[in-house]
Amino acid sequence: MSQDLIFEKISTNSLCRWFTVPFLLWTLLFSANIFDYYVTRHVLSHGGCELNPIVEILFKVEGFNAVLTTKIFFLTILLILLPFIKHWKLILLKITTFVYLALATYQICGTCFVYFI
Repeated sequence: MSQDLIFEKISTNSLCRWFTVPFLLWTLLFSANIFDYYVTRHVLSHGGCELNPIVEILFKVEGFNAVLTTKIFFLTILLILLPFIKHWKLILLKITTFVYLALATYQICGTCFVYFI
């Protein structure tokens, strides 16, 4: 009886960790990518400059948006791999998500700061 209860608790916890938490992190990461892209595009279209010259070159490619396509490609691969994320990979996903959010915040603030000066 107690073993069944323990197994049920572990199964429920691992199911949540198996898909829900990585999917929420993926959604947060995807939203941050899209928001970062549109803010940067808005600033560049109004005469601002990009902090990263390589990204600025990618934004200037005519007829093909290399930045958004690359971001969506890698995020799609990440979404496909979500069911296979185990404990240490979940911790790594959390760390990389929050590092990216910090970098995106720095990028957005820096781009807007340069734009308004």
